[in-house]
Amino acid sequence: MPYDDYFKEVRELLKELAESQKLTDKKLAESREDIDKELREIRRDIQKEIEQTQKEIRDTQKELRESQKSVERSVETLKGEVTKIVGGWGMFVEGLVAPGVPKLLKKCDIDIKSTHLNVENRLNGRRMEIDVMGVGTRNGKGIVVACSIKSRLQASDVQEFIERLDSFFDFFPEYADRELIGLVGGIRIDGGVEKYAERQGFYVIGSSGDVVKLLNKKDFKPKIWK
Repeated sequence: MPYDDYFKEVRELLKELAESQKLTDKKLAESREDIDKELREIRRDIQKEIEQTQKEIRDTQKELRESQKSVERSVETLKGEVTKIVGGWGMFVEGLVAPGVPKLLKKCDIDIKSTHLNVENRLNGRRMEIDVMGVGTRNGKGIVVACSIKSRLQASDVQEFIERLDSFFDFFPEYADRELIGLVGGIRIDGGVEKYAERQGFYVIGSSGDVVKLLNKKDFKPKIWK
């Protein structure tokens, strides 16, 4: 092959390589632009998601603050209702039960000499509290009347008081020489509880306007705990 033809072919090859390189560079440039464009779109999408997430977080925080305020208002309302209940119970016990029990039991030949509120004793880590305790005599014998007063008297309260009175003298041995009688009462009394308590041997009292009254049958005989 003549040198001129050889060099001509080499030049043609070099020219083709140069063209190919230019094409490759162009495609790479276009690819970089496409990649840069995609990256910009991805960054925009990510930024939008971040902004949306931040907005949702702010909205959630706002809702939580509003919910907290609502809960706080509900708690305050509940406190008020509890205060009314406790206050009503306290007035019922101190204003009606304590002074009323001696008068009511006088009709049952029980003479109460002294009345005590919220009497409490402890024994071996246990605690017993009696809402109202009356001390006096019955048919010439010493007697102590233990009263459990509830805002709402339920059957479970009666059963629990039976268990307490079963161990009464363990906590209050100073009354061991007296007979023990139980009395239960409530501002409200669940249906059937009045009769249930009477069958268990308790005097039962309820409120009627501004007074308390005995709810037992006329021929009722109380249980004596010893």
